[in-house]
Amino acid sequence: MGPTGEGIIPEPSVERLREVGQWMQANGDAIYGTSANPFKQALPWGYCTRKTTGDGAVLYLHVFNPPKDGTLVLPGLKNKAESTRLLTGGNALTTKMQPEGLIIELPTDRSGHISTTVALTIKGALKIE
Repeated sequence: MGPTGEGIIPEPSVERLREVGQWMQANGDAIYGTSANPFKQALPWGYCTRKTTGDGAVLYLHVFNPPKDGTLVLPGLKNKAESTRLLTGGNALTTKMQPEGLIIELPTDRSGHISTTVALTIKGALKIE
C-alpha cells in the first residue's frame, strides 16, 4: 500500500487501513506483548497467542474459520477456564472440559467480523498434552 505517482493513497487502500486500525483497536491486547501459539498442533479454526500473568496466563484465540457447530476445541488443554469472553464486547462464553480438551461455545452471529477473538484466562501453569 502506497501512494500513486501523484502522491494520493487510493481509496481501497484507505478503507483497508481503516479496517485494520479498527480491528487493532478492539483486538490489540491479543497481539501486543504476546508470545506464540502454545499448542503442539495446528488449530483448524485459527491461531492462539498467549500472555503470561502473575498467576497464570491469558490465551487469545483468533478464530478465522469457526466450526459450523459453533464448538471450539482446544486440543489437549487440561486447565479449566477461570473466565472466557469475547475480546470485543466482553460477552462471557460457556466452556466445559472434555477428554479431548477444553470446549468453548461460540456465538452464532459473526456478521461483519474479520475474525472472532476469545480471551481465555487460566490460573496456574499452562498444561497442554
